[in-house]
Amino acid sequence: MNTKYIKVILITNLFFLTLSFCKQSQEEITQAKEQWDSADSKNFLTWSQAVDYCKSKQARLPTIKELKAAVKIGITKDWQGSNYWTSEEIKDAARYTYVYSFTNKDYFEADKSGIKDTRCIK
Repeated sequence: MNTKYIKVILITNLFFLTLSFCKQSQEEITQAKEQWDSADSKNFLTWSQAVDYCKSKQARLPTIKELKAAVKIGITKDWQGSNYWTSEEIKDAARYTYVYSFTNKDYFEADKSGIKDTRCIK
């Protein structure tokens, strides 16, 4: 068999495989975007206000894992805030919960009475 012919087949297969992967990735991004509320809350909120705000939208605060995934696939580029409340409370310290920092790409403990950005997920 001609090696040029084999190269053309391999390149064609690689091209279609790449297109298939990109389409799947775009579909996953679209599905992920649909899970998230379309905008941040307009004001900084305490943790309990953020919980109530999300409930009023038939949604909830996200987990750390969900926020990290949103950052990873790039849907947070247009988000206005930098430190977002999570749903994950600290078990031995009822006054504290975790906040995810877009600046540091990590989470930290924060007092629930503080004010932070809020984005809800369905």
